[in-house]
Amino acid sequence: MRSQSTTATTIPSCALWIVLVGLLALPARGHDMWITPIADAAVDAPVRIDVLVGHGGDSDPVRRSAERLVRFEAHGPSNAPPSTVAGIDGGLPMGVFRPDAPGPWIVGYVSTAVTHTMEPAKFDAYLVEEGLEAVRAQRRAQGTDDQPGTEWYSRSLKTLVSVGPDAAGAPADRAIGLPVELLLEKVDGGAVVVRLLVDGAPTADALVDLRRPASAEASAAGRTDAEGRLRLALGADAADAAAGPWVAATVHMVAEKTPEADWRTTFATLSFVLPPPSAGGGG
Repeated sequence: MRSQSTTATTIPSCALWIVLVGLLALPARGHDMWITPIADAAVDAPVRIDVLVGHGGDSDPVRRSAERLVRFEAHGPSNAPPSTVAGIDGGLPMGVFRPDAPGPWIVGYVSTAVTHTMEPAKFDAYLVEEGLEAVRAQRRAQGTDDQPGTEWYSRSLKTLVSVGPDAAGAPADRAIGLPVELLLEKVDGGAVVVRLLVDGAPTADALVDLRRPASAEASAAGRTDAEGRLRLALGADAADAAAGPWVAATVHMVAEKTPEADWRTTFATLSFVLPPPSAGGGG
């Protein structure tokens, strides 16, 4: 997760926000989408889940769209089935859930796929920007790099929520079966270790970046190893400076030839809040 003409036609409000969400969700680093990181929450109290699209401080909230939802659920600390993140179609926030137990909670969101086409030069530049050089090389090998790039793209978002006074330390994470999923495996002083899973399998050589939600520049970036892992420095000399909200992001693209598109792309983000050392962050 870039003009419109004005006409005398009145667009129904429901249709208007669907159009706006579609425009805002165009794929590119300038249109990232992430769940607003939540510092902490209380048991049996509603937790507001906002989804933003944009880049850095230039972002907008995304309204809930029943047509675009595949999964929107909250996973608690037990092995109980996840609860649905409820909301009003067309409304803000995107959703709300009420945790019934203390501990680490995980909220996951998966959207339907829609098609998007770019002219050859723009698509080529987009592949480079997103670290998808393998796809770029494949297009060149096929002799299709002079053709428009058309993709099915969807979103796979995740956020970690610490619930209750005993969950004030570093956020805990686990796989919840998203199609493309970033895991926060470890918080190690001035760095975090993340892991990328695609359909549950570790995925190597994927570009992942880490940034503050309000920053347009990544604090760190790198590629996953053979086990899908990557250590990312938080870019802070003092542990206190590393505290606060973070967003990790990656893009996964594979060939999928259909009448509508040639590629299937998933934009995945993981958001979380690191506590100050006094709150038990680390390890």
